[in-house]
Amino acid sequence: MQRHIPLGYCVAQGKAQIDPETCQVVQAIYQAYDNGASCNAIAKDLTAKGIRTENQKAVWHCCMVGKILENQKYLGDGFYPQMIEKALFQRVQNRRKERAEKLGKTNTLNGHNNRTLWNELLICGQCGGVYWQCVDKQQQKWWKCKKDAHKKGMGCENLSLTQVQMEDGFLRILREVMEHPSCLIQRKSIRESNQSLLEIRLTKEIQNLLMSPCCDTKRLKELAYERAVEQYQHTVFDDSDFQTEKLLYLLNHTPVPTKFDSHLLAETMKKVVVAKEGYLEFHFKNGYQRKIWIKEE
Repeated sequence: MQRHIPLGYCVAQGKAQIDPETCQVVQAIYQAYDNGASCNAIAKDLTAKGIRTENQKAVWHCCMVGKILENQKYLGDGFYPQMIEKALFQRVQNRRKERAEKLGKTNTLNGHNNRTLWNELLICGQCGGVYWQCVDKQQQKWWKCKKDAHKKGMGCENLSLTQVQMEDGFLRILREVMEHPSCLIQRKSIRESNQSLLEIRLTKEIQNLLMSPCCDTKRLKELAYERAVEQYQHTVFDDSDFQTEKLLYLLNHTPVPTKFDSHLLAETMKKVVVAKEGYLEFHFKNGYQRKIWIKEE
């Protein structure tokens, strides 16, 4: 289930397609960075030109540009068609790495050069925050909720995990699913999201304006556009059937793993929720969820 599709794409009849207009924005970002511009300079230029982000706002920040530059979906992944050539994508990644090293941003555990897939997947079941790597007084590495890591024990009180515990949990859950792959089909049904409060308010304003003796057509168009943007933000694109087919094909053509495989983690998981009760909840890319208790070391 895709809540937001990357800038440059649109979805029609359940399939991702390249959007000609916004595609040009993404390609221009890659070209500008490849030609030597910084993320901050690109963001300022996009803002000055009034170009809208994927959230339909005309204000850009360097982190938004950075996320576009590191998004591998632009290389094509089965659901999304390829938008950026592999050679250009790799040049951009190499330059980002070089800039990070020059600025001294590669020595931190969670810096760009040391980030792993777990940084993207691990979610705190208590506060909804992300998990980060930390080092304790004994120089042992742990994964902690970012809100606890920043407040040094005074923030979120969720569990701390080792890399071994996380990898072991993934291996066990994957083996269970590979023994009974039919469970992937028995996922929860997807419910359409409800109208947001903003959409309801905009709808009422439109209705009141239409009933007015002197209808302001300019304002009506503005309200209609605002409501369309809000509806788009809350649209749920259901690609679960496609993801189920991909998962079944992958697991049927993959030997039962004997050790952790980061490629399998990337291909199967959407997120992993850490529960304070002592288990990990694995969310597969098609919406299927499965819990497994964390083993103590």
